[in-house]
Amino acid sequence: MSLATLLVHEVSIVRAASLTDGYGDTLPDWSTATRTSSRARIVYRTSSEELGERDARLSEWVGYFPTGTDIVATDRVEWDDRTFEVVGPPNPAPARSSTAHHVEANLSEVLG
Repeated sequence: MSLATLLVHEVSIVRAASLTDGYGDTLPDWSTATRTSSRARIVYRTSSEELGERDARLSEWVGYFPTGTDIVATDRVEWDDRTFEVVGPPNPAPARSSTAHHVEANLSEVLG
């Protein structure tokens, strides 16, 4: 089975533009973000709930992307009416030949 047959989800990789605030700090500007379509496989890992004043649910996912996919730690991934934040730098996963086989990205979704 080839990797292409496993990449069953159409996603958008979202990269924020930047803006400078009144203090001279550079901030992400998601309102003018660029979106790049990609094939992927998005897989659920686990979830947890925060206790306290906020009723928040955190779920962890992993996204598998084709080799060479331009995705970085500051990007977001949109899929199936969900928005995920990329957690840490994506990892090019090697095949047996030590060349990159695919790219894995840890994803997080926070609701609430």
